[in-house]
Amino acid sequence: MADPSGFLDRLLDDDPELRGQRLWVMFAISVVLVAAMNAYAMLRAPDQVDIADMIEHNNEVVAIEGTVISWVKDPYSQGEQRADIIIEDDTGVAELRWYRYGEIPMLGTKVTVIGDVIEYEGRLWIQALGAGALTWSEDDVPDAPITGVSTIAANPASFDGKSVTINGYLSKAVDPGASFTALYLGDHPIYGSSEHQMRMIIHSAPGQWLESGQKVEVTAVLQYEQRELRWALHVEGPEVRIVRSHTPLPTVIGWETIETWSFSSGNLVSLVGQIDGDEIIGPDGNHACLANAGDLTAHQDEDVTFRGRLLWSSTYGGWCIDASGESDGADLIDVTDAENLLLELARNPHDTLNDSENSTHYLISAFAYGAKEMSSDGDTAIILADGIYPNILTKLDAFVPVGLHSGWLEDGQALVLNVTAGWNSASAEIQLTVHAMTLTA
Repeated sequence: MADPSGFLDRLLDDDPELRGQRLWVMFAISVVLVAAMNAYAMLRAPDQVDIADMIEHNNEVVAIEGTVISWVKDPYSQGEQRADIIIEDDTGVAELRWYRYGEIPMLGTKVTVIGDVIEYEGRLWIQALGAGALTWSEDDVPDAPITGVSTIAANPASFDGKSVTINGYLSKAVDPGASFTALYLGDHPIYGSSEHQMRMIIHSAPGQWLESGQKVEVTAVLQYEQRELRWALHVEGPEVRIVRSHTPLPTVIGWETIETWSFSSGNLVSLVGQIDGDEIIGPDGNHACLANAGDLTAHQDEDVTFRGRLLWSSTYGGWCIDASGESDGADLIDVTDAENLLLELARNPHDTLNDSENSTHYLISAFAYGAKEMSSDGDTAIILADGIYPNILTKLDAFVPVGLHSGWLEDGQALVLNVTAGWNSASAEIQLTVHAMTLTA
């Protein structure tokens, strides 16, 4: 066998007669090294994972396959060479932050994304740099462009007054019986990860629970709201269709942030606590009632994760989690579904009176105008305003039935009310009848 040291000596020898041989040997070695590196790269190709499993690959390079549903270049208008692209597969939705981006395909294109999985303060995305992060073939491009939120956002004036059908994710839950709801339709189920959001007005009851983060298809009309200086989609409740391919996840709430629970009112939530009778107790003594939870005897004094719909109970005087998934109980109120409708009711008296003939109930937010002591032997007349002086545009008279509230109602008190509207021919004005009332602040 040849001595390896002799081979190395020949490579390092400066003899002119050996230089040609040495160059050929070095060239052969470089070819072998490049081939070995390519083979290693093939063996170390990133794992292809579902979007739902990205959290298990934090700080790893992965590949995902999905459909482009939205994108925006330079999202913060800072001159960055960056594009944020929203990708969707059958398991979830992910955001690609692509720096020094290349060509971006049209919406609806099926693509493969390669990048680093980044998790920061609960937010998850894929980060990539340069060409090669996003690939697709001609067969992956849809035959016709898809109208998405980002398509409308690029040139809303071209859709003014037109009926469009688009997909998106709801920013909050909507009660089946809510006759008027304002919310946002985004391109991502998580608010903080959305690249585009459009205001949407639902003008009639959807007839079913619409969940926060739920994917829906809507057929709506785009209009410009001069008073608010913004564009909005206007849709009837039955035209909001649930896309069953995505199941919205419950919002995780904690006892340490109980003062912010109102932001999750009406949503499906998940809460960790100890079962005590028909209540769930936190480590600091805070508690919430459990509605429609069935027999909890086997779980008494156990720490559990309880899931249900977060609602305010006027009977309990606090938050409740409804395990049935419904909220037909008269004392359970979704306070975030309450809209400031006083101006709408006053501005469109014809529609309001037409609705009154059908005994339409409105869930509204308002403020007490002037202090008033509740009567103990009859209805109490109060004045509801859409703001606190001097920021008041509308005031309406309302009547509170005896027993609905006792004591004083202070000036400026924030309220959520379930009301019906009617016409008082004696005073020639629209008046409200209060069926339920909750003091919210």
